[in-house]
Amino acid sequence: MLKENESAGGRGREFRRTTTFLFISVWPWVAYAVASALGQRYLEVLFALIWLVEFVAYRIFSLRRNKNPIVSHTIEDWLVVFCIPIAALVSAIQIIPNASPFFGFVLGSPFLLFAGIKSLYDAPKELVAGLGGESG
Repeated sequence: MLKENESAGGRGREFRRTTTFLFISVWPWVAYAVASALGQRYLEVLFALIWLVEFVAYRIFSLRRNKNPIVSHTIEDWLVVFCIPIAALVSAIQIIPNASPFFGFVLGSPFLLFAGIKSLYDAPKELVAGLGGESG
């Protein structure tokens, strides 16, 4: 594992992977913030949906490449992936009139809290099981 990362090709691949992930995860939210500042509700919905599609596609393709992950992706990981853009959509659409612009995020916060607590509780067990399986 260390020999692959020390080579120039390994560093280049890691840099491209990190750059791609940052680009995919950041640009739709910057566009969402600009659309929100300009009051363009339809563009807010569009950029939240674009982020959701890009991020899920990236996760699926990166999971397919990583055949032996130490920590597997579980339901709480996917809950976070879907909860944030859905909260952005609910905030942009404004289902309840005169609600706060962050109403969707307030509604989504219990789900995010549950996912975070469950992930923190399960991660040490998965790490020990994953590391034990690789060394043997």
